[in-house]
Amino acid sequence: MKTLILALMIGAAMLLSAAEQPSRSVINNNKYDKVLFLDNFDDGELNQAPEWWVFDALKPSFVKAETPAQGVYYLRLQGSAKNYYIGGMGFYFGRDAAQYDAVVLDVKGSGRPAILRIQLFEDDHGGYTLEQDANFQPTQDDQWEHELLVDWEGWRTVEIPFSRFVLANPGVGDGIWNPDTENGYCGLLHFQLILALPKAEGSADIGLNNLCFVRLKNK
Repeated sequence: MKTLILALMIGAAMLLSAAEQPSRSVINNNKYDKVLFLDNFDDGELNQAPEWWVFDALKPSFVKAETPAQGVYYLRLQGSAKNYYIGGMGFYFGRDAAQYDAVVLDVKGSGRPAILRIQLFEDDHGGYTLEQDANFQPTQDDQWEHELLVDWEGWRTVEIPFSRFVLANPGVGDGIWNPDTENGYCGLLHFQLILALPKAEGSADIGLNNLCFVRLKNK
């Protein structure tokens, strides 16, 4: 897995600016005080705003959106599993995420169960590089995860509070969800998605759209 190829790319965070323009119904939801679009996939590109890396057997592709409200494209994720696992994709964030409370995304299920694992890597050693070992596991920073079982057919909007993420590597970082830039830290470093299955073999086929961080009103 090539999850280290964007190390020390401070300027990569600037590429998010094009994706920050609110254009979907989530921005009109009265639950949210603030919305940061990470990617709405309308540009039909994986190499800019933000620049995604893709690894192992995951096969992403762009599909024309089904309704004008969905925008131009959505991202289709497919692949065949080997021992439950298919592959993943991610991008470098490198900025403060403490002002947000949850991840919101639109997910399209195919009726065949799949697992979408969302991974958040936040800085605990004070640097813009996510230090990793030979197996691409963090050696100094916290890795937080949430597994979403996509067992429905059609589109659903899913809201996942950061409080529901669990620490996947206890004892490596400080074990505290603190994706801020105070005291010389670099906030949330990487955002990553893993596609897997609830069974050892088979294939997955899901859609993604309108990936964003939100801040809830009246916390």
